[in-house]
Amino acid sequence: MSFPGYRFLVISVVTLVLTLEVDAVTPTTDRRMTDDLTEDLREELKIKERPYQFGLAPLVNTSSDENKTGIGGSLFFDYDRFKPIAFQVVFGVYWSKFRTIFPGQRLVSFNGDLDILYRPPVGRLHPYIGAGIGVIANSWPTGEPDSSYSLGGYDKRTPTESLDFGSTLAVHVRTGTFVKISQNISLFGDIRITTNSLDMPAIRTTFPSGQTYKETVDYKVGAVSVKLGIVIRVRN
Repeated sequence: MSFPGYRFLVISVVTLVLTLEVDAVTPTTDRRMTDDLTEDLREELKIKERPYQFGLAPLVNTSSDENKTGIGGSLFFDYDRFKPIAFQVVFGVYWSKFRTIFPGQRLVSFNGDLDILYRPPVGRLHPYIGAGIGVIANSWPTGEPDSSYSLGGYDKRTPTESLDFGSTLAVHVRTGTFVKISQNISLFGDIRITTNSLDMPAIRTTFPSGQTYKETVDYKVGAVSVKLGIVIRVRN
């Protein structure tokens, strides 16, 4: 083999080796770059958020002239596809006691709220403010009312019958914040301020005459509720 032919052969072999080396290194480099991604970034790439979440919370409701401070809980569903605007549906219940009407007897209050919230993200915080309308319905599941009152539908032979203490629509405002703990979990605090007035029909018996007459008892439940709870984000 002549010298020029030998030189051509050497150059060809070196070129082939370098080409194979580059082809072999490229996939390894890509894998290394992928492995260098943080765990949070990989999770964000793999997991797609759904536009809703739900939360659970203990509830404290303030007292009024007619009833004492109550405790209970609430559940909410949140839809925030149109961030920073969110829509929220809240269901709550709390137990209290009457100061007047039936002093010392229990009162169970149910509420359902529909809210619109403005909730911009600020780092891990999602503070919000909003307003809505709610339904408040009160009942008394057990016990016998004060002897000076008789409520329509109440049967003394079935003292565990639930008594309707009226219902009403009420507007409210609320504010609070979400605190992001992880990709799926947040904590939150919420304050709701509402106005309400409930009417309860009653038949009053006067003593010692024994005369009876119908009247409507107007009363309010606590205007401020406070809750602290946990939010779970729904994902694919």
